[in-house]
Amino acid sequence: MSVRQNERPRGRESPRLLSIKQAVFELGIGRSALYELISAGTLKTIKIGRRRLIAREAIEEFIAGLSA
Repeated sequence: MSVRQNERPRGRESPRLLSIKQAVFELGIGRSALYELISAGTLKTIKIGRRRLIAREAIEEFIAGLSA
């Protein structure tokens, strides 16, 4: 199976949108703590249908805000 020049092989890139479960793992915090951050507006989310997703950029902004 060949890979086109502008395409990356599947499974090798990080998803741009993370589920709640993935975000909990990435941040190393509990599910309840994540929902508290979302409720407070500290962590931005995207809702697609019934799913609530978190952009990787939103996680990076949140982390950058912690060190500021």
